[in-house]
Amino acid sequence: MTATIAPFAPSARPSTPRVLGALGILGSPVFLAQWLAAPSSLKVPDTTAAALLGIVYLMGWACSAVALRRLRATGRGRGGAVILAVQLVGLSLAAGQQIQDALHAHPLGDVVYGVCDAAWPLSHLFMLVVGVAVLRARASGPGGGAGRRSPAGSRCRPRSSRWPWAGRARCSPRSRSSPRPRSARSAPRW
Repeated sequence: MTATIAPFAPSARPSTPRVLGALGILGSPVFLAQWLAAPSSLKVPDTTAAALLGIVYLMGWACSAVALRRLRATGRGRGGAVILAVQLVGLSLAAGQQIQDALHAHPLGDVVYGVCDAAWPLSHLFMLVVGVAVLRARASGPGGGAGRRSPAGSRCRPRSSRWPWAGRARCSPRSRSSPRPRSARSAPRW
């Protein structure tokens, strides 16, 4: 009797962030296409084609934001979820502006159009906040907290402050009897 081994079947969940990230990457060049579709005299995307391309761009960006949340890139806590939720609300409002541009009308009124129009650049600026949250979550590591060990086997203790820029990391000197491990020599220092 021979035993057969079932092939490894990966679940759909780990591949979902990859698919969402790929959709985000495919959606990013559409921003350039949107600008090129605009009239050459103004370079303001006021055509229906430019508005539809803007919606495709925003959908790709939203896919990237959802992938960041599924990967818990902004942290495992409520703060990381709120940051990406605010980002998705901004993208939804910006998509509302694109839909109104495609219709060449403001059916919800000029005030709503103004709010949606302001969400377009503000959501781009808010990506700086998302980037800081990703870097901060990466610095705190998977366990987070003050008792974690710094990367590459160093003997640095994490900063005691809540804010990464307030104060310096405290490192103990390395003795000559305990050389740095070979794996830590080739690893990049963050």
